[in-house]
Amino acid sequence: MACLVCCCVFCVPEELNVVPPTDDVVALRKPLVSTNEFASEVMSLSRESHDTVERNASPEELAEKFGAEMLSPKEFNESKSFLRTWWEILSDIPFLLVVLAHGAYTFTLGVFNAFGPDVFIGLGLFSDETSASLIFGGIVAVTSLIGTPLGGYVLDRHTKHTTVPGKRCFVAVSSLFLYVTVAEVFALAMCFISDSKGAFLTCFTIALFCMCALWGPEMVAVLELFPSSRRSMAISANAVLIHVLGDVPAPIVMGVVRDKWAPNCGTVENDGDAVLNPLCSEDQNGLKNFVLLSVLWMLWAVILWALAMVAVKRRQRNGGFVLTAPAEI
Repeated sequence: MACLVCCCVFCVPEELNVVPPTDDVVALRKPLVSTNEFASEVMSLSRESHDTVERNASPEELAEKFGAEMLSPKEFNESKSFLRTWWEILSDIPFLLVVLAHGAYTFTLGVFNAFGPDVFIGLGLFSDETSASLIFGGIVAVTSLIGTPLGGYVLDRHTKHTTVPGKRCFVAVSSLFLYVTVAEVFALAMCFISDSKGAFLTCFTIALFCMCALWGPEMVAVLELFPSSRRSMAISANAVLIHVLGDVPAPIVMGVVRDKWAPNCGTVENDGDAVLNPLCSEDQNGLKNFVLLSVLWMLWAVILWALAMVAVKRRQRNGGFVLTAPAEI
């Protein structure tokens, strides 16, 4: 920000560093630079730059300048190798199961993040947005700050002395299955006890804690499935897929569902501010079904991580892992 401020103070020409009077219509409509002059100058600079490049550039620089059609055979083979590596990562069955499950879990988590406070108000747990947002944000902050590092710590404590190749990956995937199963159970229970504020918030907190605790094991599982030379690409593919399948479409898709099932739970204007429709409490049944559908979607994560356990165990029996261990704790 400081650099931008300095540029505005010292780099703006004096003739441009003026504000035209608001009553001068001609000055306001007049462009700072003549369009014809600007276009002529750009074309002239473009021709000069093109001629200079063709005169002075080497064949290698021209290839880099003008695209892949002039690539050398070596560079072309490297490009094919890059695409082949991506395909090998995306076609790895255990990796695909882990990432698809993570996408389903992220979808449900994205719904909670997008509609959580509104659901709290619509179900009658809180009467105003300030209280609902404060409690929801506090639960998210506490569970993520404690659950995320705790999940990784527990995994490291249980696997740091292992001498069995692949055990760390199998324990990580097993942890994913355990955490998401517990989260699913409490989230489902939450959907049927919305009349009790304390019980609802307790189940929500436990479910969210388990959902946060699986972040560490999920990263470990992805890393352990590949040799060190491919781990960065595997992490990149994992990040792209969970966003494409999870938190990006979740608010859009479930927003349409909420508008259909709970049409009175949208946003209205009140004294210039956007607030939740006061009639949202009339659509509690539709809102409960909305939450239930969001939670049921996470069943895909339970199923896919269970299948991932089987796939990882099979690879372990076939000797498809090398021995790795975390740092001493």
